[in-house]
Amino acid sequence: MQTLIFISFLLIFFAIWLSPFFKKYRQGKLRTSTINTTLLVILFTNIVFLIVIDLFTASPDSWSGNGNPAILFVLPFILLFSVFCYMLSTEWYRRSTLSLRIVLIITLPTMILASIFHTIHITSLLDALGGTPTVADSKIYRFGWFNQYTNTLFFNIYTYIFTIAFTIMITTVTKTKFKPRLC
Repeated sequence: MQTLIFISFLLIFFAIWLSPFFKKYRQGKLRTSTINTTLLVILFTNIVFLIVIDLFTASPDSWSGNGNPAILFVLPFILLFSVFCYMLSTEWYRRSTLSLRIVLIITLPTMILASIFHTIHITSLLDALGGTPTVADSKIYRFGWFNQYTNTLFFNIYTYIFTIAFTIMITTVTKTKFKPRLC
């Protein structure tokens, strides 16, 4: 089943990647306004997916016997977020004029704060669940780490912000230090 999901994910990803829109994008034939609109639409769609994943994640004070319904939204989120990070890094590389120092002053504290808040989120959720999947008294005992109670451990606003800041930081370092051609 997991192999089938993975293969489906790859097929959808390559179908998007090989679409006429992304072919024009990779060739640099799209207008800046079209690219900006696409980035904003994907950004807000990803935020909506994060909200839906949170809504479909079972709360620690309830019992869920329905499996993991949020998985239906996790795969499209990962796909769109991958596309967003690619487009963000490409556009940042093409257009950014900020120095490495300024970008590091902004992204490093952002990543540190996101990591701190994410750690607090993980701790509070695991406390509410009674422990990790290996603790016998835990609500998620023998479930594994990815289940209907722990979707928000992996897919939340903190990891989202961290990944965006990390993408911008790595792109800026690449642009200023190595200057390869990314597109």
